[in-house]
Amino acid sequence: MLAAKASPAALARVLSAQSATLSALSVVDKRLCVDFLFGQPSEAFLQFSSRHRGLIAQMANAALDAIVDGSAANLVRQPPDDADFDVLEAAMRSNGLDKQEIEAMLDGRHPDPPLSDERLCKAGIIYLETFKTIPEAARLRLNSLAVELMARM
Repeated sequence: MLAAKASPAALARVLSAQSATLSALSVVDKRLCVDFLFGQPSEAFLQFSSRHRGLIAQMANAALDAIVDGSAANLVRQPPDDADFDVLEAAMRSNGLDKQEIEAMLDGRHPDPPLSDERLCKAGIIYLETFKTIPEAARLRLNSLAVELMARM
């Protein structure tokens, strides 16, 4: 929860580390990429972690740094509003994602029939990269919410 109160730079490092991990996973195994994206634990991720210790350490350090930074900065942000989500959705659409992919990324909603692992993994990479391009105020509110939600899982 403290990481959600971190400075913009600390939150950006968390997002960059997650993006780098997702990109590396996409090369190794699309299913594993999707599992990571949706927070599914797996034995395969433990194996990936043992072979990519530097990358995992970078992600862990970014999260720990954000916790320390959030404790010091204690920045309280308003929750994202509909306009923030609209900006993100429009940017995702302009980067090639369709309605089903956007819903999967923002709501965790999986259509029937389900999207392929390859498509979901690619959508996740586009989502994280797109996130970095939206206006800072919206990005910070959305990223803060995302970090808070991850802490509750």
